[in-house]
Amino acid sequence: MTLHHLDLADAATGPAHQPDTGFELGWDYAHYGTVPPADHLHPLSPVRQGWEAGRDSFGRRTLQANRFARKWLQLRLNAWLRGRAFEGQQVNPAFLRQIDVAVCPVTREVLTHGTGELSDASVDRVFNDAAYAAGNLAVMSTRANHAKSRLRSRRRDGVRAADRGRAARPDRRPDRRALGAHRGAHVIRDTDAARQGRQSSAPGVAAQPAAGAEPGAVAAGNAEPAVHSAGTLGAALRWRV
Repeated sequence: MTLHHLDLADAATGPAHQPDTGFELGWDYAHYGTVPPADHLHPLSPVRQGWEAGRDSFGRRTLQANRFARKWLQLRLNAWLRGRAFEGQQVNPAFLRQIDVAVCPVTREVLTHGTGELSDASVDRVFNDAAYAAGNLAVMSTRANHAKSRLRSRRRDGVRAADRGRAARPDRRPDRRALGAHRGAHVIRDTDAARQGRQSSAPGVAAQPAAGAEPGAVAAGNAEPAVHSAGTLGAALRWRV
């Protein structure tokens, strides 16, 4: 057993892959008389285990494996490996026959089957993030399918690049809490200054000159701060309103 087989065994028994689903898939491979892909024939694979059990049960009493049945098995295997839900009630070989088209709806080229060329028909999900369901499957050429995958990859890379760019740019928005605290401190300081100015200019209250100062110096010196504080208080009240 190779390391590649061991990795596939770990993946098939992970939380996104139910062993019962793999076993049922191998059972249906045997029911249609087909062999699973070589990557799933190692002894630890649930697909291999279900396939061997199905061979012992069906023997030669198998169903005809047309291209719709083989595509159905392939879609189920892809869903199982990717951890995607598969709507087994509606999506079956008969449903794949119903949605089959002769011309690719994207490239308008005639579809081929089993040639290995880009014109081969491919059944793909319309929305890759959704399940393998009847309303989310469409037939297109392999060329269109590859182009769809490249477009999705480019969009994903563009989103990642934009996220990295936003993370690298510094946040230039001001800190609103710090700005509010700064403005609040100014309002308190200006309000206190205005209150002191009103008290010093109130009738009957004479300002006391400092020691050694000339008479009238305090009154003259207090006149301008009182006017300035009143103006500042008005501006502060307008800001608060």
